[in-house]
Amino acid sequence: VNSVRLLQSLTKRNVTRLSLIMGYKAHVIMKRALKVQQPDLQLHASRVLKGLLRCVGRKWRAGNMRLLSAVYRLVRHDLCDAGLLADPALEPTDPPQPPWPPGHTTDSQ
Repeated sequence: VNSVRLLQSLTKRNVTRLSLIMGYKAHVIMKRALKVQQPDLQLHASRVLKGLLRCVGRKWRAGNMRLLSAVYRLVRHDLCDAGLLADPALEPTDPPQPPWPPGHTTDSQ
């Protein structure tokens, strides 16, 4: 528990350290730590995972939705937490509608 707590305090709000531990597959280790039935360990592992969610890909997120819901359930979120929100650039949007109906002319004749 203490090592996960130390890892969480070291990587909190530090993108360079988060990307560094992504090279060591920290998301796989934290996924295993969430399976242990100890509330403190689950809490701190989910806090580390919350920070790591910015670095993992969309395909990984889609395959680990149970893990994402566990992080959402255990950790308090702020409005600036974009890691768990859907990426608006990837969502389909409606095409912009023209302000005038088709065939309408703006010059008065």
